[in-house]
Amino acid sequence: MPATAQHPPIEGVVASIIEVADSKTMYLEIDQEGKKQWVGAKLADIKQGDRVRVAPGAIEMQNFTSKSLGRTFDMLLLASDVKKL
Repeated sequence: MPATAQHPPIEGVVASIIEVADSKTMYLEIDQEGKKQWVGAKLADIKQGDRVRVAPGAIEMQNFTSKSLGRTFDMLLLASDVKKL
């Protein structure tokens, strides 16, 4: 699961959210005009349907496995910050 690149900022609408309270993280599926992208970030007051911006510099991970979810994401952006617009 090597990091492949640092990503530019992205904006879109939250299509779905998976919260992992034990680890204080969340996984957001962000819809960018039809292109969906999963983003991992710290828990924040963000809800499905919110428009958000992922800070520049997110790390793109291929085949990222979340042990807490028991799920592997083909591609996931690990973000330091996600803000509601």
